[in-house]
Amino acid sequence: MKTNTQKIIFSTAFAAVLLTTLNSCKKENEQNGNLLSVSKATALSVKNDMLSFSSQADFNKLVKEYNQLSLKQVDEKLIHYNYHSLATDTLSENKITDVKDPVIKRLLNRDGAINIGDKIYLLVGDKEFTVKNSDFEIYEKLKGDINNSLLKNDTTKVVEKIIQRGRLDVKSDGKNLSVMSLSPGIKRPVTLSVLSGGTQVNYSNEYDNGRPERVKIFAWAENYTFSSSCGVSLTGEAYRKGGAFGGKSWREDLMYYSRIYGSYTITHYGIFTNTFDTGAQSLISECRNTFSSGSSGLTPVINTLNATYEWRKAPQNPQETFVKNF
Repeated sequence: MKTNTQKIIFSTAFAAVLLTTLNSCKKENEQNGNLLSVSKATALSVKNDMLSFSSQADFNKLVKEYNQLSLKQVDEKLIHYNYHSLATDTLSENKITDVKDPVIKRLLNRDGAINIGDKIYLLVGDKEFTVKNSDFEIYEKLKGDINNSLLKNDTTKVVEKIIQRGRLDVKSDGKNLSVMSLSPGIKRPVTLSVLSGGTQVNYSNEYDNGRPERVKIFAWAENYTFSSSCGVSLTGEAYRKGGAFGGKSWREDLMYYSRIYGSYTITHYGIFTNTFDTGAQSLISECRNTFSSGSSGLTPVINTLNATYEWRKAPQNPQETFVKNF
């Protein structure tokens, strides 16, 4: 009787271990399958520590999809790919190139490169290099010495161009700016000077809602061979601690209300004007609108961007409106 009981116990334990192993394998296969389906859907892989797209159309499709997501969601999708992004390489990114589009910045590797179809694009400073025939050997040589005249002068292998970035101007429209409570020393918004690099960063008035709070406004315009991009974003911030023992600093925080709307013009086989509107959004930390168009034949060029931002950091704050254009 004892022997039969031992057999039953052993059989039950073995079955449990086998079931656990099968479930583990099933989950692993499902995860691998999900990653494979993502790669297959976008024809995306990693080569030489950079993202590699099978075609320009695949790149355009993915960028269009990612522009509809929050940056947190974008990061969650890209974490499956084994490469070092320019957006995460905070030690050297400013020495490489000044890319402001947050999605494009995440798709480039830490050297400022990406492989699309039969071309490798490398951004260094204010220059863009196109390496033809996806020649990774030429890319490595160029990355090591961008002043290599033997490579730069051979247009059958490498094409060099200056990156075009739009000039941005920022000013208040003078409406809806009655302020309830400003922190000491904070001034009302005024016309700002233009920053280099086709970008503009501004901060709203600070409000005292038991702690200093504000909104960060960011706009950019960049034209590359593989993609033209302009966009605007609002990010809520509060001057608060990070974690139980973290010091106080300006950290991402929810906005009570936000909206971005306006228009842009683009030259691509003609000049076209398109409008955009995020619609009113509430209780989010980031409100963003990005227009991005991949090249197909003639490279698209962003000409103008006119954007109006509206936000309210808390219910008791007045609504502020800014107008940006370039």
